[in-house]
Order: sequence, then structure tokens, then C-alpha cells
Amino acid sequence: MKNCKKMVSNHSCYVSESTTDEETGDMEYAPNSRQNKLPRKPTRTPKCFSKNALMARENRLKKKMYITTLESQVASLSADNKKMTQLHQNQSVLVKELKNEVKYLKSVLGNSEHIGKLIRAINFSTGIPIKSSIDRRASPSSRDAVNKSPIAQKIVPNGELPQEIRPETACVGYDFTRHPWDETEKLSQNNINFPTPESTSSYYDNSDIDELKKSLLLDIDVPSNMDVFFDDIIQEDLLEVPEKSSSSGTSADLTINLQEEEDVGMNFAYYCAEVFCILALFLAKYLWRKSRKCAAEGLQGPKRLPLLGNALTVWCKDEDIFENLVECFSKYPSPMRFDIFQQLFIIFREPAQVEKIFSTSALTAKDDIYKFIKYFDGEGLISGSGAKWKKDKRLLSPLFLKRNIVQYFGVMLNHAQILAGILEQEADRPAFDIQHYLHRAVADIVNETIIGVQTNAQCGELDDFLSCIGRGYQLVHERMVKPWLQVEFIFRLTPKYKELTQTRQVLRQVKKSHSHLGPKEIACRTILEQMLDIRDEVPDFSTDEELIHHMTTFYSASEDTATSICSFALVMMGMYPEYQKRVVEEMHSVIGCEELREEHLQRLDELQMVLKETLRLFPIAPLLLRKVSQNIEIDGFNIPAGTSLVVSIQNIHRDPRFWAKPNDFYPEHFLPEAVKKRHPYAYLPFSAGARGCIGKPYAYMIMKTLLVTILRKYSVEAVGSLQDKPITADISVRFKDHSYAVRIMKRV
Repeated sequence: MKNCKKMVSNHSCYVSESTTDEETGDMEYAPNSRQNKLPRKPTRTPKCFSKNALMARENRLKKKMYITTLESQVASLSADNKKMTQLHQNQSVLVKELKNEVKYLKSVLGNSEHIGKLIRAINFSTGIPIKSSIDRRASPSSRDAVNKSPIAQKIVPNGELPQEIRPETACVGYDFTRHPWDETEKLSQNNINFPTPESTSSYYDNSDIDELKKSLLLDIDVPSNMDVFFDDIIQEDLLEVPEKSSSSGTSADLTINLQEEEDVGMNFAYYCAEVFCILALFLAKYLWRKSRKCAAEGLQGPKRLPLLGNALTVWCKDEDIFENLVECFSKYPSPMRFDIFQQLFIIFREPAQVEKIFSTSALTAKDDIYKFIKYFDGEGLISGSGAKWKKDKRLLSPLFLKRNIVQYFGVMLNHAQILAGILEQEADRPAFDIQHYLHRAVADIVNETIIGVQTNAQCGELDDFLSCIGRGYQLVHERMVKPWLQVEFIFRLTPKYKELTQTRQVLRQVKKSHSHLGPKEIACRTILEQMLDIRDEVPDFSTDEELIHHMTTFYSASEDTATSICSFALVMMGMYPEYQKRVVEEMHSVIGCEELREEHLQRLDELQMVLKETLRLFPIAPLLLRKVSQNIEIDGFNIPAGTSLVVSIQNIHRDPRFWAKPNDFYPEHFLPEAVKKRHPYAYLPFSAGARGCIGKPYAYMIMKTLLVTILRKYSVEAVGSLQDKPITADISVRFKDHSYAVRIMKRV
């Protein structure tokens, strides 16, 4: 045990820091001694060993991180060095190019005949603004102020880089000892002597120099960081320098600031490239549209003017555009061609041809002109196209089926009864505009059933919003029919752009602010709530922004359609009281004294015929446009991809081949026997095919509920006839005078 203790005490790791060298030397340790040797027990690693190992490891990691940091810094500095080297090389090349150009200018300016031409070229050809800064300062040290010999002068571009003109050689140059790029380079001097006054008679006879004297056009701005080598002859007789009084009055220094605002050569190259690209695009578009024209050479149409085509047809007052188009389309057989500024439209008004168009999958894409509606309403079912539109329509169509919208009848009836009560103030009084009241009632119905918000529009709380929407429709239509407003940068320069932007913001803000209230305020399941349910089941159905687009589309389509058709129907029944009498008698026989119910609406055939005849005369969308996505053939006419097709619903609805009295209000057009004789695509109030309106049952329910409620309480009168009320169109058809004046009387 003693030997073991002695062995441990002799180990260097266990020697105390206070142990002296003498004490260590007196210790004896015999490793080969076998005296009293005991079996060795397992020992733990001393704590000092583990601490030292950890410290060593930490030091190695720190060194490694430090080395890595240094390497990254070295790499970064190396990359920066390469960039600086490349920049220096580029600057050297630029310096050489500028020197060559300035040498050329020096040679030109050395000839007096070229000076005036060069100045005029700078002013009138390149368009560089001219500013002259010539200051004559008195200096008692000048030697040549009295006589007209060369004087000591200094030329300082931008007042930074010093230059000097030596009287002995009249040489102008920089002091390159202060040059920022090369401090060792020296300027080679060019010996060019100033001409004497006697030898400058040719200058005074030169018209270019005389013009230069009058206008003082010497005004070139040169950046201070530009390497300039410029020799010039400056003669006091050639430049009229205003004298400034001084104490001596005998000498002067001449300082000229030369500034060049931009590199003319580079800018000219850029301009040429831009002009070339624009011309190339216009040429490509022109050739593409010309190929469309060649495909339509066999079609009849109005005479085309060069470049304008048939644009003069729409070059008129806004309210006359629609009438001019319909009249033009009726003069030629279907299909016909119509051109506006190289844009080809093929017009169809034959039901058999229209049926093929609406049943062809290659013709479901909306025309590019609908992008203006998309800007206002968003990309909903009206303006959308492609796979996204197909998916959205498949998911949203069930929301407007009859079995689903029946739940909204109570809301519609409630607001219709409120409207009937409000109209009592107009009863037995002079004629008034019925559309104003209908617009408010429809807005309340649509907001409550689609969004779930009770807006109280009939109390006047949405008047500003409704007038804003109406103005938005007009602005969108104006862009659609006026080609010069379809150019974006031109439209942005007009006041209409700001007005349309404000209108769009108001519409979106109102819809977005109410969108979260949908499921909370009414008992029935709103359209918004059902769309949210669809999104829960189909996560990629729509984003929040796309939901707002759908709501805006549903609102604008439903509100405008129901308001317009109800207004037209009441005016027509006021003008033609015999049909109003038939409708009222049918209502008495079907409803009697009972409260109106939804099933009653299905049995009112006379009212149904009145509404259909109203939609025939005043279709919701009088012109439908499609974009051909692939080459197709219709009745022997080959139509290439990219062509715009127009289906003129207005012309079809007033074609005497299909309608006994095309320009009269005649509901008998929709008797069962008359319908059987007519082509099914001769009547298209809600379009047809894949792009048919999904809100048709919803719109019919609103219109019937409002009309029945009004006619049960009031009789309607209107002055004049249909021929006295010409129509126009924006997004939908309107009376040209925008007046829906009727007079109502209480029924006994």
C-alpha cells in the first residue's frame, strides 16, 4: 500500500502546484519492484482529463470556424478584386473610345466651315438642350484684354477638372496630374495657333458663324468624370461676350462651362431599338390580322376604309353606337364580316349557325373584349374562361337550381311588400320613374340572399353605391365599343380611368366589408355560405379574393337584370293595358285573396309570356362574343383560330322570319303553338349551351314576385308606344332617354 501511495504521489498529474523541485526529486518510484504488489483496481478517468479534453475540442472548433471565416472573406475579396479589375478594363476601353471621338470632334472644330453645322446638328437633330455659360471677369494680370490677340484662358467643365490654354500654342487640355483615373498620364500638346483678326475675314462672311454669333448656341454639358481631350480655337471676335465693369477694366479671364446631359450615341441606339421592336410587333400583329381577313374574303360586309376598317360605324355618340351596329348587321346575310382597326369580327344571326356555335367546345372562350368587364367585376363566371371557369361553373350551378332558391322566396316577398308600401306615396299622382324604386328593392333582395346582409337600400342607405355601380357599367361599355379607349396608356390619360377605378374600389370595398356577415343575419343559407361550404369540401375551389369576384358577378348580374326587366315589363303593360288586364285576371283566378306563395308563381302563364316578350325586345346581353380557339367550319365557312365571333341576339329577336310582329309588344309570340314552329335558338335571352346563365330561375323568381306584388295593389299606366322609346345599350339594354315613367293607381 505504501508503494502504491508513493507511486500515485510521484505521478505528475497528482503533484501539487505548491510542490518544489527538491521534494519531487526525493521521491522514489520503482516500477519493476514486486514487493507487496497488489492487484490493480479499475479507476475512473480523473476530472481534470475530461475538462482538458473538452477545452481542447472547443479550441479546435473555434480555430476551424475562424479559418472558415477567413477563407470566406478571402474569397469575397478575391471576387471583389475581379469585379474591380473588370470595371477598370471597361473604363479603359471607354476612355479610349471617348478619346477617339474627341479627336474627331477636334478635327471638325479645327475647320471653321464645320462649326456652325455641328452646332445646328446638336441643337436640331439630337435635341440636346442648349445652355451657354460664358463669364468674362476682370483680371489685372491678363495681358491681352485690349488688343484682340489670344488671351490666357481657362476652360473648366462643370467647374471641376482644371484645363488651361497656353498663350504660346493656344492649346486647350486637361491637367492630368489631377485626373481620377490616371495620375501619371500627360496630355500631348497640339500646336494650333489662333488666327489674327486680319485672317478671320472668311469667318465673318460665313453664314453659319453669323448665325452662331446671334444665337450663342454653344451649350454642351460634359460630366466631370468624363475623360475629355478637346482643342478649340477661341477668338474673341467670334463670340459676343458681355463686358463686365471692373476697377482695372483692361483685362479679363474667359470661363466656359461645358456640360453634356447625355450620351447622344447610346440614347439614339436605344431609341432605334425601341422603335424597331414596336414596329416589329405592329407588323406581326398586322400580318396576323391580315391572315384573318384573307379567311373572311368570301363574306359580305360594309365597305372598309384603309386602316380604319368600319370604325366610323362606332364613331358617334355613345347612345347611338348600339343602334348603328344593329342596323349595320341587319343589312347583310349571316355570317358577315365587320372590321374595326384591323380587328376582324364575324357576325352571326342565323339560329342554326348559332346553335353550332353554342354547342362547340372550341367556342366556349370569351373574347378578349371581356377583359374590361373582368377589371370591374373580377374574373367570375361571366368574364372567365378555361379550366378554372369550367370547374367553378360545375360547382356553383347547383346553388341556383329551383330546389335551392325556393328558400329565398320569403326574403323576396318581404322586400316586395316593403316596395308596395313605399309606392303608396306615388299612387294617384303624376308619372314617376319606377326604376328608381325597383332598383332599391332588388338591391335589398340580392344583398340579403347572396351575401346575407340587410342593407336597407329602400330606405335610401345605398343610393350612392347604386349610382356608382350604374356609372361603372357605362364606363366599361364605353371601353368595349371604342377602340381608342382599349389602348391602356391612352385610357389612363383620360378622366374616365380615375372614375372607373374609384367605382371599382367602392364596389369591392362594400362586398368585402359585408362578406364575413353572410351566415349570421338571416335564417336561410345564403349563396356565400354555400360557397364557403363548397370550399371546405374542395379546398382549391376559390381563394377569398375569388369568392369576392364571384359575389360581385352574382350581384351585378342579378341586380341589373331583375331591375331592368321589371322596369321594361311595367312600362310595356302600362302602354298595352290589355295584356296587363290578362295578367291581373289570371292572378285573381290563381291566387285569389290568399297570400302569395312560391307555387302560385309557376301557374301564372300570362305573366310568364309577358316577361318572355319583354326579354325578347330587351335582351339582357344583346351581343355575345366568343374567341375561336381552333380552326372550325360553320355552314361551309372556314373560320381560323383567333377570330372573334359575334352572336347578335338583338337581330335574331327582331327577325321577321321568326316573329309575327318583331317590333311590337306581342306576348302571343310565346303561345305553345307558336313556340313549336320556331327554331329553339331563335330566342336566347339568357344565352345557351355551356355558357348559359345559371341564374335564370333566380332572376325569374325575383321578377315574378315583385310584379305580382305591385300589380295586386296598383294598376299601371304609361304614355306612348314601343316605337316611341328607342333603345341603347351599355352592359345591358336601356331606354335611350333612361326614363321608365309610369303612373300608378290603387286598385279598389
